[in-house]
Amino acid sequence: MNNRPIKLPALVAMMIGLLATNVRAQPSDLLAHGTEDVFWVAQVVTTNDGKQKHEETVIRARGIGGAQTRWVEVTRLNDRVINLASRGSDLVALLNSRDWLVLWDSGQMTGSPISGGSLIQTMASDRDNIWAIAIVGSPPPTTNSSATTATTSPATAATRTLSIGNPSTTQMTEPGELALYKLERGSWVWKSSLPSDARTDQSANVSMAIVGGNPLVGVADLDGAIHTYQFSADNQWTNRDTITPAQKGPFKLLNAGQGVLWEGGATGGGSVRVLGEKWSNPVPLKISMDVRQPEARTIAAIGSNLRFLFVDSGKIYEQAFDTSGKALSTAAELPLPTGTTMQYNWAMIILVMALLVALAGAVLRRGMPGKKPE
Repeated sequence: MNNRPIKLPALVAMMIGLLATNVRAQPSDLLAHGTEDVFWVAQVVTTNDGKQKHEETVIRARGIGGAQTRWVEVTRLNDRVINLASRGSDLVALLNSRDWLVLWDSGQMTGSPISGGSLIQTMASDRDNIWAIAIVGSPPPTTNSSATTATTSPATAATRTLSIGNPSTTQMTEPGELALYKLERGSWVWKSSLPSDARTDQSANVSMAIVGGNPLVGVADLDGAIHTYQFSADNQWTNRDTITPAQKGPFKLLNAGQGVLWEGGATGGGSVRVLGEKWSNPVPLKISMDVRQPEARTIAAIGSNLRFLFVDSGKIYEQAFDTSGKALSTAAELPLPTGTTMQYNWAMIILVMALLVALAGAVLRRGMPGKKPE
């Protein structure tokens, strides 16, 4: 991944900063995303340089199967990452600024914005496509698709002053509405407004997963109820029911070969539901170690299984479950790299120095005249 050299003063400052980091007790401080080939984990940390606090996101990854199963640090971003998706083997990171990046082993690039000043709130992907939900900044362009809502007709922009974010709140001074977009040939194409009863109150948040090639969307209201809908290939919205969790908390939609809804609740591992003809009853995820209040939590799907991650005493732990809530492993600390980059750089330096010494010795021996006989 990213093995660029780090100067000693910068490394020392980084280590001191990490030691002084206080991970905020928000689920958004820990994010995870997986594909069939790669598993990414992003951790938002707050450092203090003595003048002001600064947020950065540390992104790490490991391969799934094969030889590349060791965790490596991909990069550090000077912003809070609020959502993860992927494009092939590359990571897609949505920043708190609502810019988005595509990250790979040796670099990154900034993705194209949605025209009209629309603000992306969440992104999701499958092997073929990237989708986004955004607050519309201006009327969407004319399109041939004619989506209808699952319930009533969409409310007009004037009736809906939006402030929705995942995980943070974006306050809008002008009216707007939530809309679904798809990335096509490098540009965002408007597909549909969200159903009109997907109200976007100031404390609401939104999640999306691509299941069977179609976006599955959840929007939470002020009371914590989660309104779920699925967008079909014929540009129709299907109402997938409203879920009322036992406790308010974070939630996330996942694709584990089928739609999965994780309800974080107030603490612990939360619970999961599976989408069939309708949502199943919630099944709790029981963490194998005693953690009353994790500092941060998240969940990701890899294939048909789930990986629940949480932070406890500054360390990241992982436990695997299937979609029925059955534990497939015990909670274990992630073997994250510590000073790996610097160790590799020193090893290279030592190797080069040894080669130089050997080469210099060979040159000196070759150039030294032999003793002439008397």
